[in-house]
Amino acid sequence: MCAEAAVKQHPKELDKRATWDTFIETKTDTGFRQSSWYTALKVARGWEHFGTVLRDKDTIVGGAMVLARSFAPDKRYYYIPDGPVFLEEDSLAEQEQVFRAVMAFIERKRQTEQQVVSHLCINPRWQQVPSFIKGFQESSHYYGSPRDTLCVALNASEGAILAQMKPKAGTTLALLSDTACWLSRTSHSKASTTS
Repeated sequence: MCAEAAVKQHPKELDKRATWDTFIETKTDTGFRQSSWYTALKVARGWEHFGTVLRDKDTIVGGAMVLARSFAPDKRYYYIPDGPVFLEEDSLAEQEQVFRAVMAFIERKRQTEQQVVSHLCINPRWQQVPSFIKGFQESSHYYGSPRDTLCVALNASEGAILAQMKPKAGTTLALLSDTACWLSRTSHSKASTTS
């Protein structure tokens, strides 16, 4: 129920997360997996997280929510879904500065780990890889949602959202409310997979 998914947080922490979420929603083409509610969901499922927000005076210019997961007693990896994030309208030099600052922050965090950090996976939603990205290898491992993921605007009522769905498809829709409750509906008719 709701209590299982709810995370107790200090009001200042909630303000920081709301500011980050507003930045993600209004200033970037980043997917939902950099949002604080997605991070809270992953934490509820056993992931750890940390992050950094970069500012130019009071204006956010980039950052990243980083997930961490252990896969052996002495090993873990870091994962940045839909990120790192920087302003698309910034110059290439400004984007590079943000990217390098995020990577430096992650490296400082890695140096404090008790476990070996085997790798960092970034999964940005960039249309093309910026020229300053060096030292990364493309992975054949699937880490997240495909690029043609359909996003559903959650500002409509649950009924309106469900009415848009194909009636014969076995579909589960998860909506995260302000109280971190999950609402779901599954059609029990013959299920057909849609992509």
